[in-house]
Amino acid sequence: LIDIKKLNMDTFNLIEKRQQLKIIRRYLQEVISAAKDRLLELQAEAVLITKIMDNEENKTNSERSRKVLIQ
Repeated sequence: LIDIKKLNMDTFNLIEKRQQLKIIRRYLQEVISAAKDRLLELQAEAVLITKIMDNEENKTNSERSRKVLIQ
């Protein structure tokens, strides 16, 4: 009627699959965490670059204003 060996094998296979899925889930969580960290780093760099560019633009505008005043 019920094949106990097959049932045991199916149960074993399910347990194995569950373990594999746990490992994959942990790996994906680490990948996502690393990606989030990198995104924060890139956002900080973007803010810094924007500040530097704004500063350079302000210097250029100040220089232009100074030259106009001198004329």
